Amino acid sequence: MNPANVSVDEAVAFLDRFPDVEAVDLILYDGNGVGRGKIIRRAELVHVFEQGVSLPASILGQEVCGEDVDATGLVWDRGDGDMRAWPVAGTLKLVHGSSPLRGEMLISLYDLDGSPMPSDPRHVLQRQIDRLADKGLRAAAAFELEFFLLDNERDASGAVRPASDVLDGRATTATDVYSMEKLQGMLPLFNEIYAAAEAAAIPIENMISEYAPGQYELTVHYRDDVMQAATDLMTLKRIVKQQARAQGITACFMAKPMSE
Repeated sequence: MNPANVSVDEAVAFLDRFPDVEAVDLILYDGNGVGRGKIIRRAELVHVFEQGVSLPASILGQEVCGEDVDATGLVWDRGDGDMRAWPVAGTLKLVHGSSPLRGEMLISLYDLDGSPMPSDPRHVLQRQIDRLADKGLRAAAAFELEFFLLDNERDASGAVRPASDVLDGRATTATDVYSMEKLQGMLPLFNEIYAAAEAAAIPIENMISEYAPGQYELTVHYRDDVMQAATDLMTLKRIVKQQARAQGITACFMAKPMSE
């Protein structure tokens, strides 16, 4: 039984197109927006499309740092047994800039009887979409990401601090909202973010420096399909984190990671 209605043809086409891909990241986003899952080898991909992959229900019952929250009822109340995760159709992509080449794909969790796990965020959103459809309505969305670029090392007091420009190492200290100089300093990173988003077919638009040292904003083009818009947003968040890390800095999506 394949409750996600995904076709193995997607996996076969991907493997044929990218013969050098060695592994694929399977990503399930929890209620905190944290990507959790597994890395599988190339030889396992077709099997995942045919049979799904085992993951415990407790993966959806964790706090932001990955500790189980027993009160969710998803840990010991269920015996912490495995459910089945299935691919989300159309999300199998090449990871931009990966070496060796690696793919990534979203997955969603189902109970063993094939019913959607109620606490999976994708299923939560789908229920809302279905309720709107019952009323003759359709949800649309245009999202934006606000994030901080931070130094990997904390300052002498133990506080996080803005990352220096990746272009030339200049320190970031001022707010400088809408500063073109501030954008220029991070241009090598932003170029990679745009390239990765294009490779993933995510329609991102303008980038600005926001109203805090080290803070930036990136907008995503309007979609009349809210599920696709949400998928784009979560994938883009991962892209920003990946590309920032490749540049030796940290992307943080907290509202205010610094006290000043």
